[in-house]
Amino acid sequence: MPTTSRGYRYPAASSAPNVPLDLGNLAADVDADIAALIAWTDYTPTWTAATTNPVAGANATLYGRYQQIGKRITYVGYISMGNTTTYGSGAWLISLPVTAKTVATVQALYPGSAYLFDNSVTANRQPAAAVLYDTTHLFLSTMSGSAAATVPFTWATSDAAHWSITYEAA
Repeated sequence: MPTTSRGYRYPAASSAPNVPLDLGNLAADVDADIAALIAWTDYTPTWTAATTNPVAGANATLYGRYQQIGKRITYVGYISMGNTTTYGSGAWLISLPVTAKTVATVQALYPGSAYLFDNSVTANRQPAAAVLYDTTHLFLSTMSGSAAATVPFTWATSDAAHWSITYEAA
């Protein structure tokens, strides 16, 4: 049976008509195609800093997942600090799962949002912007500056950074 460029089966011109079977095949192929298009892929981000890299430690969690539909990437993730985490120095950078499109003013793009959670203060969530730093990293920009060891608060065990961004792939 011949297929389209997307893998949809269709009857050959010489085939006897079987409308229920042919429509069933088409429906199954479209369903499979859509499921593949909207699937999420797990991704473990790399966490670095401008001066000295942080170290997550044994009981910290770095997690991400992304969805790519065409050139649109939706990426969500978080870092949850452990008691052996060290925070480095300088602004934190978090890797992107898929290289972003190069634009002249990539640093000016604010493709998403974030919140930073200080566990030592009840319900203390600091809003932030998830900003493309370059084509392979984002940073978290707060009213106090870029997220870092002491920005927007002094980070400690059970604190966390969460982000969600959408950007164009290269």
